[in-house]
Amino acid sequence: MGFFFLAPLLIITVLVQAAVVWSFSPVAVVPDLTMLVVVGWGIMKGLRPALFLAIGGGWLLDSLSSTSFGAATLALIVIAFLSLAGVRRVLTSHILLAMGGALLGTFIYNGFLLLSLRIEGPIDVGLAQVVGVLLFTAIVNTILMPLVYALLLGVDKGIRLLEERTAPAL
Repeated sequence: MGFFFLAPLLIITVLVQAAVVWSFSPVAVVPDLTMLVVVGWGIMKGLRPALFLAIGGGWLLDSLSSTSFGAATLALIVIAFLSLAGVRRVLTSHILLAMGGALLGTFIYNGFLLLSLRIEGPIDVGLAQVVGVLLFTAIVNTILMPLVYALLLGVDKGIRLLEERTAPAL
């Protein structure tokens, strides 16, 4: 049942990240919305659901971006594994854990994308520019994480309510 809610959420997140955010961003800083969803869902629900989102979201991002195909998918899969899925039973709704995951995930995700660009050829950007944009992106992602996490908590609650309504009575 959760798939039917997560698939549209993932598609909307990828489209907003790939199209809408880029057109309104005055600088090179673009929030990594799909990465935030993978981190948040991984902390809340565990590794398998996070991998579903990582593979689906990565495939969609790779289809819409100019980077090497597979770079976003690989980065999101690594982030799903590192989203501290094992602590979800202890700290299910601890927002600081999600914010820390967003901070770490930003460096991993963008590091993979920069590495894939570097493999394709030389990057005509200075190290100071890359570090500056990466730090600002990490700050933006960390600030946005509570909003994304609250949205995911609402989606999870809606999924659980629908599953309770549709579950057969014994």
